[in-house]
Amino acid sequence: MVRFNDFGTYSLNIFIYCFSSTTDWAESLRVKEEFNLKIMQLLEDLGVEIAVPSQTIYLNPMERGK
Repeated sequence: MVRFNDFGTYSLNIFIYCFSSTTDWAESLRVKEEFNLKIMQLLEDLGVEIAVPSQTIYLNPMERGK
């Protein structure tokens, strides 16, 4: 099941509900990773860019000894 789920502060959230037949934890993680990588490849093939949250911090050097 794939549904447009919500509006995030900086995102459009899509809900993906799926299962695999494995009961092995490591195999389950491998299947999940493969699934996610295929989604990323599909988006790339379609020319869809995903924004990655970022933050810039500017630091001013403090004067020492004053």
